[in-house]
Amino acid sequence: LTTYAYNVWALAQSGYTDEAKAAEDALINIVNIAYDCTFENLNKYYENYPGIDWREKVYRTGLQITTTKSFEKIKKSIDVIIANKVETSNIVWFLIINPSEYKIRKDDYCGYSIKIITITDLIRQICILEDALLLRVLSEIKSKLNAWLPPQFSGSYKEVSFHFPALAPREFITYHNFWCHLEERAEVPSAVFAQL
Repeated sequence: LTTYAYNVWALAQSGYTDEAKAAEDALINIVNIAYDCTFENLNKYYENYPGIDWREKVYRTGLQITTTKSFEKIKKSIDVIIANKVETSNIVWFLIINPSEYKIRKDDYCGYSIKIITITDLIRQICILEDALLLRVLSEIKSKLNAWLPPQFSGSYKEVSFHFPALAPREFITYHNFWCHLEERAEVPSAVFAQL
C-alpha cells in the first residue's frame, strides 16, 4: 500500500492523474472492509461528483480522495459541497494518498467535521482486523493493486520470511533497540512483557 501510494502521488505530481482517479475504484473495498463501512463510488453515477468521491450508504458520510495534503484542498472540497448542496452528513473524510504523514491543523470547517485518513492510518486499521477480514483485504489488494505488487509477493501474511530471535521479552526489546523510544524502562507495563 505504501508503494502504491507513493507511485500514485508521484505520478500526480508529474501531472498524470489517471492513477489517482483509478484509486477511487482500487481502494474502496479495502477501505470498506478496514473501517466496516459501505462507501459507494459516486463518480460511477455522476462524473466528477462535486466535493466528494464516495458516500457511505448508511451514515451518508462523504469521502474525498486526494493526493494533495493541504488544508486549502480540504476547504475547497467543503466549499464545493456547500455550493452544490451535496447530500452528505456533517462529517467528511479525506483519504490522502501521499507517502508522508499529514497532521490537520483544524478538524472542522464551515460546520463540517473533518477526518483525515492517510495510507499509514489505513495500514494501521488493516493490521488490527481479525484474520478473516485481513484475508479479504489481502484478496482485494491482490486483485486491485496487482500491478503495484512485487513479482515475488505471495499474498500470504502467515508465511514468515524471517525469524525472531528466541529471547526473553526484555532482551527482545533491547535487541531491537526499542528502549530508545521510552523515557524509562518502567513505562512498559508488565502486561506488555507477558504478551511478548
